Amino acid sequence: MAASSGVGILWQSNFTQCQRPTLVFSTSPRRCIPCYSSTATTIRMTVSVGEKQKTFTLQKSEEAFNKAKELMPGGVNSPVRAFKSVGGQPVVIDSVKGSHMWDIDGNEYIDYVGSWGPAIIGNADDEVYFFALTPYLDENLDNHHSFPWPRPLAGLPAFC
Repeated sequence: MAASSGVGILWQSNFTQCQRPTLVFSTSPRRCIPCYSSTATTIRMTVSVGEKQKTFTLQKSEEAFNKAKELMPGGVNSPVRAFKSVGGQPVVIDSVKGSHMWDIDGNEYIDYVGSWGPAIIGNADDEVYFFALTPYLDENLDNHHSFPWPRPLAGLPAFC
């Protein structure tokens, strides 16, 4: 697990050099990282913490996003979450607990946003979940969160 001072997504494609800059969410200037030639696209996210770096694989998130694009425009329920304007792809969140989130690839993240305020006590608090939500939720829908990341079930149509 890492808290990031800079986050980037690196594309490997059939180009010898990246055609677009790496996404950098820090004070670091945008830069282009050389990509090695490959026939398949591999999406990885690199997180820097001081001098240390950790690379997350996002293969399952990429597959889920591609499948979701067949079901809804942009693959998500918001043009912002489609990442099209900044490049890259969304991370598909599988579960949350307290201030931690896990994507479907098994990578762990720290939730610094807290659903922009509503999750002030953290995500999926046991007491709140038990008293407020349990009577209304199906036991198979255990990993609810209000954080606006794509979820595996988001592509399922709702039947009323």
